[in-house]
Amino acid sequence: MRPSPHRDELLGFLSTRRDDSDAERALPVDPRRAEHPATLVLVDAAADLPRSLAAHAALRVLPLSLRLHGRRLRDARVARARLDGARLRQARVELPDAAELAWRLHPNLALNADVLIALDDLLGDASAALQQMLAEHDAEIRELRASRGLPGRLALHRIDCGGAFAVPALHARVLVHELERGRRSADVVALAAKLPHATRQWLLPRTPGQLGDTLQACAQPRLQAWREACSGLTLLNGHPLLYGDADGLRCIARVRGWTRAVDALCAQLRDALHERAKLQISYDGSIAELAAHPAVDALRAHAARLGVTLNVTHMSVAARVRAGAGTLAVALLDQDG
Repeated sequence: MRPSPHRDELLGFLSTRRDDSDAERALPVDPRRAEHPATLVLVDAAADLPRSLAAHAALRVLPLSLRLHGRRLRDARVARARLDGARLRQARVELPDAAELAWRLHPNLALNADVLIALDDLLGDASAALQQMLAEHDAEIRELRASRGLPGRLALHRIDCGGAFAVPALHARVLVHELERGRRSADVVALAAKLPHATRQWLLPRTPGQLGDTLQACAQPRLQAWREACSGLTLLNGHPLLYGDADGLRCIARVRGWTRAVDALCAQLRDALHERAKLQISYDGSIAELAAHPAVDALRAHAARLGVTLNVTHMSVAARVRAGAGTLAVALLDQDG
């Protein structure tokens, strides 16, 4: 379970982003949209998405920026810079504003969708800028849509997914799958609102001090238990095993030693799994080394026996900055509606 040297190459970075040089393009209008509104799912760039899901036609990723030593870096420039883990720990994630989203997403996003389902991250609210951008351009959007024979109204549904890191990625996967199946837009919106109540999450920070700094910068009262669990810790205190569900967030254990902490997390997950559940694991490090950990290998085998859908991905760059080096994040969906 040593950190992988390849982490310095920003593993998983491109898996969460589209090519920043490509603006949203207006697509041909499908005649069936009168009966079946076009629906898009939006997450921000902190979601731990695999490359295949990030490129799905029904998904959009809202951009985030990093600020490092006073300079604001957009994603493409960060990729070229090949920031190592030490430099990433000095950066901070910044949310977009309405003007930033306008050049990239407006107006063509408004032509390509009738319904936007934006999954708000627990640690940030990128979709607030999206909502403001759409409101500022409402008259123009209506005129553009009318020129294409589309209904004037563009519906934005902002959903508090109740979590961060692996949680938005898991919810996005479920919603995109339902859209692929041809499920009605209204039903997918209703499902998005239900998913947080059926989701449990675990977070195991290897460097809890950095996660603590992130949590201190968030004003949400519901993060208080995680803030306290990550503040003022030394290696002698152990790694905090953080947990969250529909009843709130809390720290359920402190474990000395990283290997033992991973064992404890896997034991929690093994007890929580049941048939046909959906499990997302995100890791800042080598996936191969993680899979070779005996407890993780046993968990994978147990999940396979139960028919659990298990996805393992690298953390996004923004998630790495927020959570700290070597963090493990897990989301478990008990039902998908």
